[in-house]
Amino acid sequence: MSDWLTPSELRVGLGCMRLEPDLAAETIAAAVAAGVTVFDTARAYEGNEALLARALHEVEGARIVTKGGMSRPGGAWVPDGRARSLHTDCEASLDALDGLPIDLYLIHTPDPRRAWRTSVRALAKLVDEGLVTRVGVANVNREQLDEALEHAPVAAVQVAISPFDDGALRGGIVDRCVERGIAVIAHSPLGGPRRAARVARIPELADIARAHGVTAAEVALAWLLALAPNVVTIPGARRPQTARSGAGATSLRLDEEEVARLNASLGGHRTRPQIRPSGGKSGEVVLVMGIPGAGKSRLAEDYVERGYLRLNRDERGGSLRDVADELGNALATDSKRVVLDNTYLTRASRSHVVEVAARHGVAARCIWLETPLAQAQVNLVERLLDRFGELPAPERLAELARTEPGVLAPTRQMRAFRE
Repeated sequence: MSDWLTPSELRVGLGCMRLEPDLAAETIAAAVAAGVTVFDTARAYEGNEALLARALHEVEGARIVTKGGMSRPGGAWVPDGRARSLHTDCEASLDALDGLPIDLYLIHTPDPRRAWRTSVRALAKLVDEGLVTRVGVANVNREQLDEALEHAPVAAVQVAISPFDDGALRGGIVDRCVERGIAVIAHSPLGGPRRAARVARIPELADIARAHGVTAAEVALAWLLALAPNVVTIPGARRPQTARSGAGATSLRLDEEEVARLNASLGGHRTRPQIRPSGGKSGEVVLVMGIPGAGKSRLAEDYVERGYLRLNRDERGGSLRDVADELGNALATDSKRVVLDNTYLTRASRSHVVEVAARHGVAARCIWLETPLAQAQVNLVERLLDRFGELPAPERLAELARTEPGVLAPTRQMRAFRE
């Protein structure tokens, strides 16, 4: 377990993004009475730091987690990872907290316009100057986490993990944090306000909840805590009873069979970092990866000529997970050599294929095409000319991207290149 929390502290905190002013004090008091010590807020949650300060001023042992690194140039919050902005935000948070210390300060999200190492070094400086006790990062991928670890004493990582969000599990964030003894703070652990009501409709959660006489939300939180000893959840609560229910999840003990069932359904087994083919079967699954226009199709065609079955989402439709399901069907029959040439930009997107291959005892090989962006753009232009006989105007291209498989919106390549 991470040394951020002591073994006696609850691993369920209170997310204070949407505190209602009239109920804030009562809700926070209910959480405190239930044993909650972690209270998560942010500079961008306007007014919530001050609400939290008033409610916690006389509470011993409360740990305040807050975030900075956002600005409002046009009225909407956007990432701002400049060093001076992080310093200014931190000082503003300290003023709003009215003397309460910041136990953990996070950068809210990476700023794509700034060098990530610059932002992370600014976090480290906040610790050096004594403004905060600890620092961490939020809403990052594994590559960004690894770079942050080189430049700052990262104590915690905050990412979305829920029955609906397994990107941090598939992408290796939880694995890396387990390896390094870093706390994982699961925000939106019930899927956020828009999806929380759907938790009760997930059959596995509902069945286990009935068996224990608790709510499906409490089972979902207990499952998250069972993923790894360094996971802390911060469900949002607007009412006292919701805060008490969240804290109650820490006393719910799921047995091994229940955890295994939820892992299979919701994705918890993806915290296991070592995936190896187990059956010793012959064959190979090849993932050809790269940005759109990198030349994946041409390489895949070479494999097809050598007898490989090709699975391509543009041709077959559906999602990457659907393609992985098709791979499982193929490997279950006589197709032991398969090539997939989709835009697998992230570890999370590739994990579906890697797991299916491992389950069938077939090795997976990943090939990344290092194609310069300019060449990839030329390749896409040539593809459009071959298909339509002309280069569609941007508005027409955006329309075609919504209806025609394999046609991309004008900005898609640049976004993929950044990712």
